[in-house]
Formats: sequence, structure tokens, C-alpha cells
Amino acid sequence: MNLEDKNQVAVFDAKTLAVNQHWPLGTGESPTGLAFDKVKHRLFSTCQKKMVVMDSKTGKVLAEVPTGSGTDGAVFDTSTGSAISSNGEGSMTVVKEVKPDQFEAVQTVPTQRGARTITIDPKSHHVFVTTAEYGPAPAPTTENPRPRPSVVPGTFLVLEYGTN
Repeated sequence: MNLEDKNQVAVFDAKTLAVNQHWPLGTGESPTGLAFDKVKHRLFSTCQKKMVVMDSKTGKVLAEVPTGSGTDGAVFDTSTGSAISSNGEGSMTVVKEVKPDQFEAVQTVPTQRGARTITIDPKSHHVFVTTAEYGPAPAPTTENPRPRPSVVPGTFLVLEYGTN
């Protein structure tokens, strides 16, 4: 589980929910999305403008791969061996292992600004992201110094991506 305020991954026992370890994410900050390759035992944690790849058995950081800005979610596609981050700037970054324990961004897929929530259909391997059109952000206040832009009513949409 990502610990956004500590820049760590917490390892816990699924039966007792007891936290066993905390693994630092290298230079990764504010982790949000987390994907898992259960065959190769890799964790893919999306952080600010990067994806941190870790060994899920040891917690060792194997790579820090640049992504777009506004990273949020992550999924792992078992059919291609790719981890995909959704980036609120309007892109997805596809990361693959190109050599043993060497990971690179192999593709940047344009989406739409704000498309940050992501999921993958395990049967079709299509990736889905959600977004909307955005209006202006409200003025900053003491309680909310970085307000998010307002959503234009009736503009919510789901974008679907797949390979041919």
C-alpha cells in the first residue's frame, strides 16, 4: 500500500492487516497509484512525474522512470508485461522491462486533460480512464490554497484504449 505522506510502500499481512515493513520509494514523492506484476514480483508505484519500480519481495528500488505530470493511477497489463500510469496532464505512460531489471517508458499515449482514474479489463486488456471538461478553478483560500478546477456539468466521459 502506498503511503502518500511518507513516500513509502507499507507491507502488511492480508489476514491480520498488521504492517510488517515500510519501504522507501527512492526519490519518488507523493505516491498514488500502485500496480503489481505477480509473476515477476514487481510493484509499480506512480509518484510525481515518475513511476518507481520495486522488487515486491525485498523492497529494493529497481528503477525510477519518468512519466507525465499529474500521475495518479497505475495498472499492470499481463498480456504485454507493461505497467501504465495515468497522468492528469492528458497522457498515459507505458513502462516495460526492456532487459532484466531495466525499465523504460516505451510509449506515451495521449488522453485528455484530467484523465487520472484508470482501470484495465483483464480479459480484453483495454485500459479505461475517466475525465470531464473543466472550468476555472475557484480563488484560493486559507482552507484550500490549491483549489481544483470546477467540472463542467454533463461532460463526464470514459475513454477506452486498446491495441490492435
